[in-house]
Amino acid sequence: MQVITKFEHCYIAESDFLCKEDYQKAERKLKEINDKRNTNFLFTSQGIKLNQYVGLIGFDKDKYIEILPKIYDDGSCGKNLPDSAIREGRKILTKLLMVYLGIDPKDVDLVNLNYGEYPILDIFIDIFTREVSKIVKQGLKKKYVRVRKNSKYLKGRLLVLENIRRNRFNQAKFFVDYEELSTDIAENRILKTTLSYLRKHAKQPVLRKKITNLLFDFDEVSFSSNVAKDLQNIHVDRTFLHYDYALRLAKIFLSGYSFSSVIQESDKKEEMISLLFDMNELFEKYVAFVLKTKYNLPIETQETQKSNLYLAYDYNSKSRIFKLKPDMYLETNNKICILDTKWKKISNERGNDNYGISPQDMYQVLAYAVRYRKVKNKPVEVYLIYPKYEKFSHPLMFSIETPRENEKVFITAIPFDLEEDSLINVEDREFSRMLRS
Repeated sequence: MQVITKFEHCYIAESDFLCKEDYQKAERKLKEINDKRNTNFLFTSQGIKLNQYVGLIGFDKDKYIEILPKIYDDGSCGKNLPDSAIREGRKILTKLLMVYLGIDPKDVDLVNLNYGEYPILDIFIDIFTREVSKIVKQGLKKKYVRVRKNSKYLKGRLLVLENIRRNRFNQAKFFVDYEELSTDIAENRILKTTLSYLRKHAKQPVLRKKITNLLFDFDEVSFSSNVAKDLQNIHVDRTFLHYDYALRLAKIFLSGYSFSSVIQESDKKEEMISLLFDMNELFEKYVAFVLKTKYNLPIETQETQKSNLYLAYDYNSKSRIFKLKPDMYLETNNKICILDTKWKKISNERGNDNYGISPQDMYQVLAYAVRYRKVKNKPVEVYLIYPKYEKFSHPLMFSIETPRENEKVFITAIPFDLEEDSLINVEDREFSRMLRS
């Protein structure tokens, strides 16, 4: 397996590939992804400019581009970085992706995964096979399925007209319609189909062997002949809870942008995996997860907020526009806290660019603060949460005066340590108290 490892916002140049043909294939693949997903990769004379998307892009059989979070890149785009930077990047990305997919990292034995040592694809194949192994140990679930077939035995309901058509000259058979308890159901078909796909792409021989052994346990299950239909028919109720993580991963692997046949050589199409995620979304969801689980804060996220606040009124359409929905929101009896995550590198040195903080970010949270203060009639505090790295290791505090007399909006930029899952220079209890008080 050939893996080209890059960091966000770097260039992929022809010199990164073994040959010009590989670069051309990668270029075609990224253009196709642009067309399908509006990822906006740029194609320049320097090469292909990456942006905020991370994950894995397959551009030929067993050839991948791996894109890691920029937090460990020193600006050289990985050319002069030690292997430890790549390992740490993979570790961080693994944790973020698990939370994004609804998997608690505590439920996965990350130590024995050797995560960081192998490309991100093998890490998730390993997680997937471990989840499927748990299912197999408990026994594959069964459901009643409808069966219509020619049988030697009269079972269930005889379909008279169909039986006459098929068995007019063979009275030893019966065309019947009945229900039977079977493991050949959508949930198991999806797992088996995913295992078969991933066996072709795992780098580690031990993973391929593990998948082969698992497929024997699915011997009575068919491969999915219609993946989209089977995915729609999946229903995880109380009896199927132990299937949940595995099916979430399977859905990602089997989704339309993951397995795609786009390279055609000698009329033979090769399957390739592309798993791409927006780093802004990954960071936002992970911070919310940590604040809820570690800091025990009743945070409302964009998905759970029931906000009906808007920034402006449009006299043209006679309606409110620009709905206000910050990344995270917390309201107590005494105040409101707005928390906004920003996947950007800022600095503790002011320099000529105001610590690297975008004016637009400040304008955005100020709009939140002023509007919520007016409607809720409570003080508002704002926390901008950025990733911690060597140049940003302690909080920055700002205040902005408002039209109200002697009233200011306080904004704190806090580093979030992705290795320790913590807010820097803020004790757990102190931060919880600070937000709740």
